[in-house]
Amino acid sequence: MALFGSKVSVGIDISGNMVKLVQLGKRGNDIVLLQLSMTKVSDEPLDKMEWETKAGLIANAIKKVIAEAKVKTKEVNTSVSGSSVVVRYIKLPYATERDLRNTIRTEAEDYIPFNIQDVALDFQILGQVKEEGEEKIKVLLVAAKNELIHQHFEILKMAKLVPVLINVDTFATEDAWSLSGEGKEGVVALVEISNTSTNINIVEQGVSCFNRDAIIGGNDFIEAIQREFNLDFRKADQVMDKMCGILLAKKEEGGIPEEEEQLTEDRVSSTLERVAGRLLSELNRSFAYYYTQSHGGSIDKVVLSGGSARILNLDKFLSNGLGTQVAILNPFARVKIDPNKFNLDLINRMAPAFAVSIGLAFRGLVG
Repeated sequence: MALFGSKVSVGIDISGNMVKLVQLGKRGNDIVLLQLSMTKVSDEPLDKMEWETKAGLIANAIKKVIAEAKVKTKEVNTSVSGSSVVVRYIKLPYATERDLRNTIRTEAEDYIPFNIQDVALDFQILGQVKEEGEEKIKVLLVAAKNELIHQHFEILKMAKLVPVLINVDTFATEDAWSLSGEGKEGVVALVEISNTSTNINIVEQGVSCFNRDAIIGGNDFIEAIQREFNLDFRKADQVMDKMCGILLAKKEEGGIPEEEEQLTEDRVSSTLERVAGRLLSELNRSFAYYYTQSHGGSIDKVVLSGGSARILNLDKFLSNGLGTQVAILNPFARVKIDPNKFNLDLINRMAPAFAVSIGLAFRGLVG
């Protein structure tokens, strides 16, 4: 890890249907918000598109947020996620970081479900442990398919940007949580709800120890509204925005569908609750698996992030079902923000959606 980070850093989250940009600066001991921008990539779900079409739309959206934020640098931090990314926690015979870097590909073959020649690998030594008298190291291993990395490079190249750091969404969110000033004591489950999946990253005493992706995300909520009320994806997405407590467009501007007048809040809530119930089941399944690995233990707190974390009362619903405290991440909690430059109310309401992008920008500052 670098001892000194740059004074200005840009994080761009391009993993969902919204491109989100955060530029942070460091002034003394303060982290300062310099620029913030977001835009929708498409009114249609990206996971249903051919890659070339999707790439062009994302690149155009990146250009738009760069222009709106008046960001001059071409160097950005970004991240990857999804089924082409694998996170493993393994134990290996004791080795120094330098020695392990020379042997990690051989060591990783038993743990990675892809051809080892087809992935980019990175690792972090988490600590040491003695097992049956033998010194071992605990290692966090991350592998991403080269094809996915190449696609990210291509999109950024189309937007005339250069990636200086490629992280994984789950660890960018962990960096955002760290920046927010949350204490590192106890066991915390960081739950990031993206468009197509939900990542569960369990952190013990500030160290990641368990990671799982559940195939349920924000699009599942939108598609449930589509089916229940026979709406297209765009209009269902607008209903979701309202249920997140943020009415981004007024009826007279043509943004909110006329059909919404016929939607009762109770009916929409019950529709979303069915999807939330599936999410709850996935969390319970993940936590049960974690408990078997940790020989008991308990999760002290769940922290939600991602755009769908803003669904009204989702935190309370999950808290009741899990029997555990559930909070919504505000990654801007300790960031200095100029109220004359930014809409603080909007930032606070949209905060959990910016977790990945602010985590990426923060990582660029601290190294």
